[in-house]
Amino acid sequence: MVVFQAFANWLLDVGNGEIGDPNEEDAHDSSWITIPYDYLVSRDERGLLELIDFIYDDTTLRAPTAGSLQEKALVCPKNATAYAVNAKILSDIEGESRTYLSNNQAIPMGRETSETDLLCSMKYLNTITFPGFPPHVLELKVGSPIMLL
Repeated sequence: MVVFQAFANWLLDVGNGEIGDPNEEDAHDSSWITIPYDYLVSRDERGLLELIDFIYDDTTLRAPTAGSLQEKALVCPKNATAYAVNAKILSDIEGESRTYLSNNQAIPMGRETSETDLLCSMKYLNTITFPGFPPHVLELKVGSPIMLL
């Protein structure tokens, strides 16, 4: 419990601007913050697995409920990280998964459909993930949490 309190205090200090070295070159007057080694998560898959196991215990993932999930969160700075976390958590939830595919199509404005096909192929459209939209391939399980923003 002492470690959690130390981490919470460190986060408050960061938020209050009490930690960090000013960056003179930054017009927005931000600070460079050195994260203590004990608070770092390793970049390999093992680090991600340890973090997920720490946040979501086995009971929560075996039988997720709104009550067991509402007090837990794992915030990711990048979508790619969020997708990796979601895939791992989904694999730990019991049950059969279903895969849903988006329907991406470039609709031509004029009569020349071949030009539109050359500019925006289906293969290319399926690789794009827009903020606020699910990925082209969405995998879900009954009982898995879904967050709509």
